[in-house]
Amino acid sequence: MKKRSIKKSLIAGAAVFVTTACAFLLKSDQIFAKNKADVEIEIEEGDVNTTQGTAEVTVSVKNDGDDFGGYVRLLISEDRSGYNSWKGNAVAYDTYISVASGSTETVTISFSKVNGMNLDDAAIRLQLLDEKGNVLSDNKQRKIFDESTWYYGIISDTPADISYMGSSNSTYWIDQNLDAKELDPENLGEAGAFGGIHLLVIDNYDVSNLSDEAVKNIENWVNSGGALVIGTGNMEDKTFSAFSSSMIDASVVKNGTTKIDTVYSRNNYGTIECADIMYGSYANYNKSRPVTDGYIYQLPWKSCGSGAVMLLPFSLCDNDIDSYYFASDVISELSSFINGIGKNEEAQISGNFDSLFSELQGKNSVNLPLLRIVIVVYVALIGPVLYLILKKMNKREKIWGVIPATALVFVGLIYLCSRGFGVSSKSLICIRSIDANGVRPEATYIYGYNAKSNEWTIKLDDDAYAAGPFMMNRYYDYSSGTDSKPSVVSSRTPKGITLSYTPKEVFDGICYRALSDPDKEFEGSLTAELSSGYSVISGTVTNDTGFDFDRVLVVCDGEYVVIDDVEDGEEVEIDERSEDFGMGSGYNLYSRLSGDARSAFYDKKYDECREIAALATAAVDLNGHTAFVIGVTKSKGSIVTSGEKKDVYACYYTDAN
Repeated sequence: MKKRSIKKSLIAGAAVFVTTACAFLLKSDQIFAKNKADVEIEIEEGDVNTTQGTAEVTVSVKNDGDDFGGYVRLLISEDRSGYNSWKGNAVAYDTYISVASGSTETVTISFSKVNGMNLDDAAIRLQLLDEKGNVLSDNKQRKIFDESTWYYGIISDTPADISYMGSSNSTYWIDQNLDAKELDPENLGEAGAFGGIHLLVIDNYDVSNLSDEAVKNIENWVNSGGALVIGTGNMEDKTFSAFSSSMIDASVVKNGTTKIDTVYSRNNYGTIECADIMYGSYANYNKSRPVTDGYIYQLPWKSCGSGAVMLLPFSLCDNDIDSYYFASDVISELSSFINGIGKNEEAQISGNFDSLFSELQGKNSVNLPLLRIVIVVYVALIGPVLYLILKKMNKREKIWGVIPATALVFVGLIYLCSRGFGVSSKSLICIRSIDANGVRPEATYIYGYNAKSNEWTIKLDDDAYAAGPFMMNRYYDYSSGTDSKPSVVSSRTPKGITLSYTPKEVFDGICYRALSDPDKEFEGSLTAELSSGYSVISGTVTNDTGFDFDRVLVVCDGEYVVIDDVEDGEEVEIDERSEDFGMGSGYNLYSRLSGDARSAFYDKKYDECREIAALATAAVDLNGHTAFVIGVTKSKGSIVTSGEKKDVYACYYTDAN
């Protein structure tokens, strides 16, 4: 029996040996055939949405091998702009893709830009990863984002007459190059008709010929952050009559035009024919006409939702506009106009991020150097001191019981202190920034930290379509992220987006920004009519959102005030002393609000502190807007599905009339 058992063991061992040997003798592609793929990836185009702070890259994936499943990675690093907290970091944006053998698929990588990152100066790599994260191919990319060029769409019967606008930035001494894209009026009602357009120009065209869908599409584009310029001249109101009065708010008061020869200080270079227009709520032209005694001193514009409309009294197609000096002044003004619409004042909030982070998180840090000193002192002194005391009491034999007991008490005290500091392994605070008009996407700002220095992740639900890091803690302390080990990864799969961060030190914080579609079920409204002057903001705020606001931020023309407790259904009359954050004050809105939050924190008004910090964060989505209100309230839900969500704040905003 024993020999038979040994014989069976030898046979089994031989079988295992033969199987293993055969496995090693087989070619690797026979063993791993189903994982082998001959895949080529190539970037087709890249686009930056300046009004939403997002970027988008379209990638073509061609598979000449076996069926493939893995990730396309866009790796962005070495930003050299010098104005942001991400210099020296590597940020990866991953998108899962499944490509059948012999086919080609297209994948779109959408992400929220890092605050202050200039993609023109970033080093960009396109990588292919397998499902385990191994890099299969790595290619440096040409310049795929071009933020130095602004594209303007033209709707005109004579587009060639506006060709002088398309030029290098050195021609007119502006920051960007200008390039024209002629649009087909018949296609303006389609989705995505204005993709990649920074400015839309309508001139020498009768807009009554546009379809209802095209008119609605233009108005929605403006409301969501677009910049519209309309020329008139001898066309008078034919170039704007089809649009709603709430967007245009102007009318031609008489037939006929006025000829002028002076724009700003330029004169004697020809005459420009101007329509006689009565303007409503346009900047610097409230209830007045811009053409006075043959002189134009500023181009009239007005906010419209998250965008703006500039209604010119003359036509950009006018032959005399093409003269250098007229064109120089007009284009310089248009450049400033585009720059102010929806552009995040990125560096301003970055400089206050450390403070905002601390105010939102509260007592979430401990003095680690002091803690280390306490531990060293305990180890070095407590033991010897206890030994000497017990020796004097002739109880040295109890040293082995007293020291462990003392250590337990010490650890307990440290634990209680850490509880007092509110320390946890991971903490998240979410701030939802919601357009009360339901036009712009909802932005969720996720402030988080980990008490450890190892990698940590959070997951978002499938409503999020673009996400990425926005700002990081330790503003001047650059991370150790590299191309081979990115400090931040935003990974999209069919199950949603996962965000991961590897901090440099414990308690290093980060703020993510994630975008989701507007809440279509929200049927409330938030409206405001405001005016300001002599450090006083006056007007009304009407809250019909369905939520009671704990605080409301009111901003008008470089001044602000925060009012408390605005209930649902309430109309509040405002006549309040305001704080100045405008040009020449030495402050910006974020530094002002950060200071208010800090004062509330020192006064132990922690709820007020966090609410003001939440308002400051939500105000990022309204940079460049001259008058608006934001109401904040506690919220129960967010797009974050994992992590310790300490608090969620919902901020509803609208532009004021």
